[in-house]
Amino acid sequence: MRRIIWTLLLTAACAWAQPEKFVQKIIEVKFADPGNVADAIRIFGVSAGADRSLHIVSVRGTAEQVTAAEEAIKKLDVAPLNVELTVYLVNGVGGPKAGSTDEVPGELASTVKQLHSLFPYKSYRLTESFVLRAREGREGLSSGVIPGTNSEYRFQYQRTSVSAGNPRVVRLDGMALTVSTPTGRDNDGKTVLRQVGVRTDIDAAEGQKIVVGKSNFNGSDDALILVVTAKVVQ
Repeated sequence: MRRIIWTLLLTAACAWAQPEKFVQKIIEVKFADPGNVADAIRIFGVSAGADRSLHIVSVRGTAEQVTAAEEAIKKLDVAPLNVELTVYLVNGVGGPKAGSTDEVPGELASTVKQLHSLFPYKSYRLTESFVLRAREGREGLSSGVIPGTNSEYRFQYQRTSVSAGNPRVVRLDGMALTVSTPTGRDNDGKTVLRQVGVRTDIDAAEGQKIVVGKSNFNGSDDALILVVTAKVVQ
């Protein structure tokens, strides 16, 4: 009987003293930053390293720990959303030469109705429009010449983010519209520019048209009004 007990005790002691087996795995990270992923999965008790040039994360731990870390990586490594902006430059016309008829496409009809209640301009016409798409978290930039003028515009933002829920809300940080108009030359023969614009952060519900602001860019009774709408695309 004693021999049996000692045998059982020795067997248990050997099993307890046996070192735990570790496994190592290399996992490809397609979209997320490998360094950030490696930092995040260490909460599962694994040791993790990252190679940003190869887009991989190396994981070492017990089989259970590595499995948990791998499942977490699948949830973290998702394709970023794309934010698509439609930007309208609307001209508010005032003074004696202004007509009484608005010249805007149908999708701006309700926005122009709102503009009539906000500003004293007699009519509105669409001067320019463009679409700008960029990944969430990235910056965006578009520039060009305002038709019928010698003024150049530059539209940009520093970063976008998208909220959860329905409707989703698109946040634009550091959004700016700058209009540059040449006014002559200085004593050195360099072009002198008159610059005006609008700069702000906005939160836009997906599909909502936002009247961001206005600026008098040509010194007349007219104004350039910035309208932005955003949507999220896969």
